[in-house]
Amino acid sequence: MDLQGSCLSKDVYHLICEVWEEQMMKKESWSRDYDNCLRKDGLLDWGEIKETVLKDIDLSLIEGKYKLYVVSLLPVCYHVDIHISQLSEQQFIVQYGDQLKWTGQAQIFIECFKLIQSENTVDNILCILLCTAALERALGDIYLLKKTPCPFLLKDLLSTSELQEVFGPIAIFCLHVMIGPPTSLNIRNILWHGFAAPKEIPKLYASFLLVLIASLSQVLQIKETITHRSYFQLHHFTDCEDVFPEIVQTDEKDIHNLITTSRFILPTMQQYWFTALQHYYSGKYGYCCVLLLPQLENGLRGVFCNFNNCPQRMLTAESSVLYTTFDEMLNPILPNGEENALVSQIGDSLMELLLDMLTYMEGPRIRDHMSHGELDVLSMPQYIATYVLSVSLLFALKYSTENCLIGKPLLQKLHSVGENYVSFYHPVAYCKRSLQKLCQELSDWDQLPQISLDVTSSSCSLESISVRGELKQRILSGFDSSQQSIVQSCSSLSILDCVKHLNQAAQIRTLFMPRNELEVVGLLRKISSQGTESAKQIKQISVTRFQQWQTRDLRSRQRNNYVKFLKCLPVLSSGLQLMLFVITTQISLINSTGRLEIRNYHSLIKYLKSVLQYAENLTIFTSPGKNKWDESTLLTDSFITRTEEFYS
Repeated sequence: MDLQGSCLSKDVYHLICEVWEEQMMKKESWSRDYDNCLRKDGLLDWGEIKETVLKDIDLSLIEGKYKLYVVSLLPVCYHVDIHISQLSEQQFIVQYGDQLKWTGQAQIFIECFKLIQSENTVDNILCILLCTAALERALGDIYLLKKTPCPFLLKDLLSTSELQEVFGPIAIFCLHVMIGPPTSLNIRNILWHGFAAPKEIPKLYASFLLVLIASLSQVLQIKETITHRSYFQLHHFTDCEDVFPEIVQTDEKDIHNLITTSRFILPTMQQYWFTALQHYYSGKYGYCCVLLLPQLENGLRGVFCNFNNCPQRMLTAESSVLYTTFDEMLNPILPNGEENALVSQIGDSLMELLLDMLTYMEGPRIRDHMSHGELDVLSMPQYIATYVLSVSLLFALKYSTENCLIGKPLLQKLHSVGENYVSFYHPVAYCKRSLQKLCQELSDWDQLPQISLDVTSSSCSLESISVRGELKQRILSGFDSSQQSIVQSCSSLSILDCVKHLNQAAQIRTLFMPRNELEVVGLLRKISSQGTESAKQIKQISVTRFQQWQTRDLRSRQRNNYVKFLKCLPVLSSGLQLMLFVITTQISLINSTGRLEIRNYHSLIKYLKSVLQYAENLTIFTSPGKNKWDESTLLTDSFITRTEEFYS
């Protein structure tokens, strides 16, 4: 931070804060023409804006001259703010409700109006955060009418000829000034990345943005019906809903004390945390998350800059330098090729926690989805806010200047979670859960209903069943001397119990896993998924055919096929259990994959691809429409033989 106590760099601070103050001192000299830029119905008069604000501006040359444009727009923003401030909620709905329907999210903007009526400056910031996210989503819906992929970044979306054609150059100019590139006001990025303190963003920008969005309805030039995309569903958090302790009203005092004593939270940013906590306790869980995620980034940026010895990166960047954001902070290597000191500073568990929440492609990536307007903020469940609040408090706790744990149960529980956290959304975590499903599917095969048979007349080979014991020991021999306790524990266990033990005992380091290890994990997941599908199909066939046998609903050919199925069932069970065991041992040994010689690595990949082929074919042969039991048995025998050869 600079001497002003701001995270805004000198030029950014001047454009956002000082230019506004300078112009407010001159407002008595503003031309009365600016009054006409706001129509009597409360919408912007685009014609008047062109004549008054843009009369000396070449819209094709706006880049690099944003201070001039901010000065030109400020009188309009001022008049809009005065108008908005005089409205009641009902008057706002009557005046702007229909004009906001084009966004498909009119209610969120009505809630934004309520926020800017608040005396709490943080709620004004929250209004801008919500507005920019919802606007980006709405503009993306408009762009998608052109049947081409939507740009990921808002500044790139605003620069498209498609939106220029739909809204016209004057409206797009206003959007560029407010939320365009880094040289503009750029309040969307400055706030979503946690740079600005609450009092640094004038309220009139929130008011203007709200009216600007409503006024876009008047220049919207489309003939098609706008199809609005559905919200993204954050089902991920149900997997770890109980990871963090419940946060209740009685914890508020301890949390307040933590916020005021933690070096993780800048004094100028504390009000964000207090307001987020208020929204949490009042049941506005989406608001809590929207406020905390940028502040988590701000606090983490401070740690990153401190331990990587780059204090200047704490400030907003200019157009020639990128912001220091989560993307860089959560990378193991810095742009200059050096190691990121943040990783060792916060430790593996907390880094995994951040990657889980923000980065992993199969994780919730809540910051991305929320900042791009893809989540239903107004209906967010409590457990998601509890997760975000808990993670934020964990980092505040790590850098507290006081011992905040003694006599404070919530903080003690949070500390324990942070010390022992294991990833939920890394590919390894998904693989282990898939293994558990397959193990569960196979664990109750002994109880499958079946008729009595004379197995001596079976046409299915049973030789494969007898090799499992010896083969199991050869597979376990892959564990090194430091893991012999695991091997010894597994020696006397059945295959399924051995799998359960390995899943619990194996210590796997998933942080920044190398590509070759991820390749193996990817194959193991596919094999497990196919194996689970086969096991489900076989179990369903067993139940259905038994019922049909009991009720005499099977024709002669179906009865013969059912008998063949039952005789082959032990072989299929043997094959699926061996598949499960192979996957489990390989995932337990995954961190040693990187130490394999190239030849051995390629041999492993080749073998696993053959196992995947077996799993895929077995899924086909055991499907209800196929019932190819002889073929399934031959396939299983071939798989076991191939496995014996690989582990010989």
